[in-house]
Amino acid sequence: MNEQILHKYFNNQVTEKEFLEGLVVDSGDLNTDYTVTRADLIKLCDLVLEGKLDFNSLGNIAFQLIGSDYFDWDSNDKNGEIVSNTIFDWDNPEINYPLTKENIQLWKQYLLTGKYRIDNRLIYIELDTESDGHSDLIVELPKIKMNERFDSYYFQVECEPFEITDIKQAVSNLIEYWKDKIAMNSTEPIYLPIDFSDEYIGCFRLESEKGKINMQYGFSRTNGFGISPSKPGDFYKSVKDFKLLTDYLIIEVSKKELIDSLIKNIKELRKNVG
Repeated sequence: MNEQILHKYFNNQVTEKEFLEGLVVDSGDLNTDYTVTRADLIKLCDLVLEGKLDFNSLGNIAFQLIGSDYFDWDSNDKNGEIVSNTIFDWDNPEINYPLTKENIQLWKQYLLTGKYRIDNRLIYIELDTESDGHSDLIVELPKIKMNERFDSYYFQVECEPFEITDIKQAVSNLIEYWKDKIAMNSTEPIYLPIDFSDEYIGCFRLESEKGKINMQYGFSRTNGFGISPSKPGDFYKSVKDFKLLTDYLIIEVSKKELIDSLIKNIKELRKNVG
């Protein structure tokens, strides 16, 4: 692939037509460094979605970017991490996710919003690292159109003094607590906390039935400051006043699907954590 034409296209120095025609011409290596941005990859997504760039060419571009001495990105920076994840996904469709128009649209949304939805998890739990501890703990459950932002404040209090990696680790410890309690195969309902506030704790109620799990969201009047958010102890079995929030439906989920989804969230939260 032609590194120079790709560099010029990212810099808006050639037209789409010149870029697409130039891809097949080998004019040698690039002789200047270039930091690939999210906007650059969005341009490639648009070309694929418009039918102007085929999947094979996109994969070749990703391969070239990874092997190039001149194209780079900072994987320790949020924007660079998104660029890195996208390029490596495109270079490995056999072991990651296939290059389809549906997935390209999801990668484009990831590049635009920072929300990675290509893996189609049952539940997404993320931390907005640019917030101040309020409305920064993101919980999405697409099946019931749940998209909530809770406070990580109590995690911060528990970890003080802290770095953002400490909060991510603490949240991942809570999710591991969830996973462990689900794996117990309790015959009684269990309660998994997520929203810690002064006057209540928002939580999921899970009840196993014939290999499936009925999952619903609500709250308990338990004070949020009364337990450790990363290690809630016996909370899972001590709730006696659960109240269902009728904004969300009760859903039936596979235990394996739920645990697999939690494991992915744990891995994402612990990425780049020492």
